[in-house]
Amino acid sequence: MSQLGVTDATMLDEVVDALAAGDGAQMFSVVDRVVEAGLDPRRFAADLLERLRDLVVLHEVPDAVDGGLLDAPESQIETMRRQNEHLGLAQLSRAADLVSTGLSELKGATAPRLQLELLCARLLLPAVDDTDAGLLARLDRLEHRIAFLGDAPAVPGPAAPAARPAARATAPAAPEATTSVAAPEPATEPAPVVPPARPRSGP
Repeated sequence: MSQLGVTDATMLDEVVDALAAGDGAQMFSVVDRVVEAGLDPRRFAADLLERLRDLVVLHEVPDAVDGGLLDAPESQIETMRRQNEHLGLAQLSRAADLVSTGLSELKGATAPRLQLELLCARLLLPAVDDTDAGLLARLDRLEHRIAFLGDAPAVPGPAAPAARPAARATAPAAPEATTSVAAPEPATEPAPVVPPARPRSGP
């Protein structure tokens, strides 16, 4: 479809899927194919902006097709519904704003491929965007990845210290019986025998 100047819908699907998955390799591969096919990068960006607009409308108005807000084949509508399961409104709005700004930068650019690659890098990196839109896009991405992956296993925390075994209640040990040895009594020497006094004779 490059001869008609219209981007192949498959390329747009791949870019949107890469945006949802944060897959830089896939997104830059599409940019390479755009350039190799001779498609105007500005036209590609304009078609991508239109796809993002359709995704936003379908996200907010599920019956947009019946209401005439979207005109696309049923197979394409089903693809966009699937894509909206992995992309939140904040992500889509931020991406549309970036592509709209990128279109202005691509106008008259001397290196259109470089400008398109820089645009794709900004789409993939909401973490470097400190605006409210960047913050909301990061939250959106996190919520949709959790919803897609289901309940992730809890991250194990530090192991709790093993419970110490309860101390057994024991009666206090009785003091060891000691055999007391009586100290020997000091030996007593026999009292000296004093001879009785003799009676003195008279004068």
